[in-house]
Amino acid sequence: MSFNHIFLLQDLDCRKQKRQASLGFNPIPRKRLSSECCLPATLPSLSSLEKAAINQIPRTEVKQLRRQSTSSEESISSVNSDDVPTSPSQPRADDTRGYTPQKRTPPVRPKAWKEPEHWEVVQAIEKRDVVKLSQIRDYSFHVLLRRVNNTSPLEHAVRIGCADMAILILGMFSRWINYLDEEDFSRKKVMINLNAIRINLRFAITQGLQHNQPNLISSYLQTIVMSHGEAWLKTSVLDVARELNQGNGGKPAHTAIMSIKNFFTRELAKADSIITVDAYVANAGCDLLMLGAWSIVMQKLPNAKPIPTIGIRTYGIYQKLEILKEELDAKE
Repeated sequence: MSFNHIFLLQDLDCRKQKRQASLGFNPIPRKRLSSECCLPATLPSLSSLEKAAINQIPRTEVKQLRRQSTSSEESISSVNSDDVPTSPSQPRADDTRGYTPQKRTPPVRPKAWKEPEHWEVVQAIEKRDVVKLSQIRDYSFHVLLRRVNNTSPLEHAVRIGCADMAILILGMFSRWINYLDEEDFSRKKVMINLNAIRINLRFAITQGLQHNQPNLISSYLQTIVMSHGEAWLKTSVLDVARELNQGNGGKPAHTAIMSIKNFFTRELAKADSIITVDAYVANAGCDLLMLGAWSIVMQKLPNAKPIPTIGIRTYGIYQKLEILKEELDAKE
C-alpha cells in the first residue's frame, strides 16, 4: 500500500520559502520624535499688546463721553409730560420718553492750571495722551479750536493718520455743542467757538478727502449741522412743510436733502459718492420730512404734541419712533 505525500512536501517547501523571506527582510525603525511643548498659535508679543491697548484707549474715552452725555440727558424722569423741546442743541425733556435733562456743571479750573501752548496739544495728540487732552477740554476748550500755522489739533490728527485722536477731538466738539442752551447761541463767546468748530470741521473734511480717509466725514458733517441749533432746524422744517402743502407741485424731498447738502464744502460737493455721507444725508432728510409732515398735522390737531427734535442729532427720529413702537407693542 502506498501513500501520496506530494501535498505535504509542497506545504513544507512553501513554509521554508516564507521563513527564508522573513529572515532576509530587515525593517528600519522610525526615529522617535522628541516630546516638546507646542501651541496652536503663538501668543502676541508684549509690545503688540501695549500698542493695541494704546489704540483702544481713545475709543473707550469717546464711548464714555457719549455715555455721559446720554446719561445726563436721561438721568432724571420728567413729572410734567407736556414739556416742549426748545432746542436740538441741548439735552431736553422728551415727550415720548418723559425725562428731564440734568444741567451740566462747568468744571472748576485748578489754580495751578496753565493754558497749554499749541505745540503741547500737538504733542499730546502724537503721544495719544488722552488724560492731557481731557484736561484741555475741561479747562481750556478754546485751545482745541486754535489754528496755528494753518493747522488745528483736529487737522493735525487727521494728517498724521491718528484716526482715534480725531474721533476723540470730534467727540469733544459734539459734547460741547450738546450742552448749549438755545439762549447760548446769542452769546458772542459761544458764537466765536461755534464758528471756530465749523472752520475746523470743514478743514478736516478737506484733509479727510485729500488723505483718502472718508470714514469720519459724515460725522464731521453731522457736527456742523448740530452747531447751527434750533434756528436752522425750524427754518428747514417750515420749508419742507411749505413744499408738502403744495401737493404734487411741491418738492419736499429735494428741499430736505438740499437743506443738508448746503453744508457741504466745495471739495465734498465735487468728490465721488461716499456711502456714509449719503446715508447720513438720506437719514437727516427723512427726519426733516417727518418733522415737516408732523407740523402740518399739528395745525389740524390742536392736541398733537411736537416731536422731540433731539433725535435728528443722535440716531434719527424715524429710528427713535421705531424703538418707541416696539416698546409699546411689548407692553401690550
